Amino acid sequence: MTERRSQKKGVNGLRTISHSCRNSLRVLLVISMTFVSMKDSVSNDMIPRSLLIDMIRSQYSAMCVSDSFASCMGFSQDQCIELSESAVTKCLMPLPEMIHPDKLKNRVLEACPQQVFENAGFSEKKAVECFDKAMESKSNGK
Repeated sequence: MTERRSQKKGVNGLRTISHSCRNSLRVLLVISMTFVSMKDSVSNDMIPRSLLIDMIRSQYSAMCVSDSFASCMGFSQDQCIELSESAVTKCLMPLPEMIHPDKLKNRVLEACPQQVFENAGFSEKKAVECFDKAMESKSNGK
């Protein structure tokens, strides 16, 4: 069973990401969206890597527990969590313990999780289609 991670309330980035998800967030670009949101919400402050990791895990967890998303992608919820953890390990763990928002290289960081999922046989195009279907079924109350 997957561990449920709690979201930190009051972090503007989380509300921004959740809003973006409802408006056709590109699934494999979650990391990029987080960093853009964090840049806006923390201005000149340093961001702890652990906060970024917690936020990303929370976002991936929300996607991975969606039956419609997982079944459309052709993987189980556990496989989705495993791939997302691989992306966290490969893409976020190498970041410094504390990082300034201006030092985040979004293009590099958004390409990294895409590559993890694509190496496992799951394309970005398919992820976007499945995410849109999952959001549509959720908005229709299914």
